[in-house]
Amino acid sequence: TTFHISGTALNEEGFLIGNTLKRLSGRINLEHEMNDWVKFGINLGVTRNNNDRLFTENSSRSLTSAYLIQPWILPRDENGNFVSTGFAGNVIAAEELDILYAETVRNIGNVFVELTPIKNLKFRSFFGIDRSVYEEFSRAVEVNVSGGFADDLVVQQNRFVFNNTLNYSKTFNATHDLALTAGMSYEETDRRSIYVSGTGFLSDDQINVISASTPGFSYNTTGGSRLVGYFGRANYAFKDKYIAEGSFRRDGSSKFGESNRYGTFYAFGAGWIISKESFMTNLKWIDALKLRANYGTSGNDRIGDFSSFNNFSGGFFANYSGQSGLIQFDAGNPNLKWERSRSWDIGLDAAFLNNRISVSLDYYKKTTDEMILAVPIPQTNGIEFILDNVGEMENRGFEIDLRTVNVANETIRWETSLNLGFNTNEVISLPGANLDSEGRRFIEPETAFGSNQRAIEGHSINTFYMIRYKGVNPDTGDAEWLDRDGNPTTTPTASDRVIVGDASPDLVGGFRNTVTYKHWDLNFFFNFSLGNDIYLIGSLFTDNTVQPFNKRAVMLDIWEQPGDQAYVPSVTSPTFPAFSQPSTLHLRDGSYARLKNITLGYNVPNSVLDKLGFVNGVRLYATANNLLTIRDKALQGVDPETTGSIANGFQGEAFFSAPQSRTFLTGIQINF
Repeated sequence: TTFHISGTALNEEGFLIGNTLKRLSGRINLEHEMNDWVKFGINLGVTRNNNDRLFTENSSRSLTSAYLIQPWILPRDENGNFVSTGFAGNVIAAEELDILYAETVRNIGNVFVELTPIKNLKFRSFFGIDRSVYEEFSRAVEVNVSGGFADDLVVQQNRFVFNNTLNYSKTFNATHDLALTAGMSYEETDRRSIYVSGTGFLSDDQINVISASTPGFSYNTTGGSRLVGYFGRANYAFKDKYIAEGSFRRDGSSKFGESNRYGTFYAFGAGWIISKESFMTNLKWIDALKLRANYGTSGNDRIGDFSSFNNFSGGFFANYSGQSGLIQFDAGNPNLKWERSRSWDIGLDAAFLNNRISVSLDYYKKTTDEMILAVPIPQTNGIEFILDNVGEMENRGFEIDLRTVNVANETIRWETSLNLGFNTNEVISLPGANLDSEGRRFIEPETAFGSNQRAIEGHSINTFYMIRYKGVNPDTGDAEWLDRDGNPTTTPTASDRVIVGDASPDLVGGFRNTVTYKHWDLNFFFNFSLGNDIYLIGSLFTDNTVQPFNKRAVMLDIWEQPGDQAYVPSVTSPTFPAFSQPSTLHLRDGSYARLKNITLGYNVPNSVLDKLGFVNGVRLYATANNLLTIRDKALQGVDPETTGSIANGFQGEAFFSAPQSRTFLTGIQINF
């Protein structure tokens, strides 16, 4: 019998005002072998997270306030009472008076049994439960929301998993290795959510939603999905030199229409360990050499639970003249089916000079067809789009993983690893989507900040599509943009938008060094990204010439007389109000390199531990994370790793996103 018990407690205060996290978790794992052919186990875990934070309607209210509130605006009046600070909100008042409390309780449990009725044959059955309850309550007071606001949300989710697998493995004549697997899996997910809100409170001391004078948006939803799968896998090796493998699975998802719920997927691969061939015997400097290739298909069902059905809603938005009603908010597609991907790759693994140098090279290509995309439909239907299998996209690229042992002797060892990834993304086709002026089909999300990205046939899915900004004309003081043909203009329109960049990087990678000297060890890791663009939505506010927001210092560089090389057009220019409109003025090079982690450790010598008797090992260490970031000067104030998406599926946009924190940690590890 073996068992494992663990627990953690965390109390963390974030670097942003009004943000704390408390976490308690525990886990118990137990396994018992009844005899040579029966083993069973049980695993139990519970986690409770309590998060007290500020409202985050603008990515992070604390950061939004820090950037946009003018420095002369004070959070309190002369009598010490909190006052409204405008768009970004009074973050000091929010920290002291507002409530935004979230709690998540998650319970995970599973049991398994393994049977080995005969030699080389093993049966395993697994049943698991994952239950979570999320509760969130918020209350915004009068100073930040007129009349005050409160809401309450409860989300319950239960997930059940049942898997059965049968494994057989055997070696024949010391040269043939065979492993077979067959099985089935079943997943059942059910969720329920309740949300209520209200505005208009007589006093800030009234906390509960029920005290609101005006009921707000409320809903009660139920949902769930079922997923069943049958699979098989075979692996074969001859003389440990020639390897072949294949797999097959058939999955059924309740998210699709009745006639399209099942999808069939397969994969196969082969490998040749060349270094074990007799003709390699005399090549002593080659320690390992392997050639491999794989091809396979896979499916994706990450859509709403009821996307194949028309969805209706009653209640808040459906009521009319005091009467209950129903509105259709989603158009179902009964023909919706699995999104499929076909991928293949070919690779080479090699090691040289007593394994001092090892390298892996891979070339891959992945084509996703029957993509599930939101296709626009005439708005006279009352619905903007419908999900359909209409697109095809391709990712192809090259990956390199290089590892070296630079120094190795009795006192010092220095190892280096470098990984590089080159990927090209291309939208192959978007049948049914809109056509642009050049005859290319595209999908364009509409956001609160305009349409700045498109998925365009023949280009990346993360293509930036916007007006090009030229600069301030030193002779006239007018801001100038470029029209579609590349000619300067002071009155650009939406028809002048062109492809200007891509949020997808050309190269990503990591670089690690590990140095060990006697009892000391030093490890540092860099990660980097090159060739991607970032659209600074926050710049629409900080570089705004009309709205009363706090400005960047560069906004003081205003054109005054002919010959000035200025950032901001003349205040008398007709282009002055339009200066900060969406354009490449706000587009930046998102390339960066970051010292992600550096750790220095010391292992207490055995000569010291032997005197203690009961201790097997002691290690002291100090760690720093996110210590240094190298990036373009125009990207200062933006964390290039935390850019995300304003519209689903499109990346590379930043709106006062909270950066990753710079952390310092010291600790001790003791083994008994």
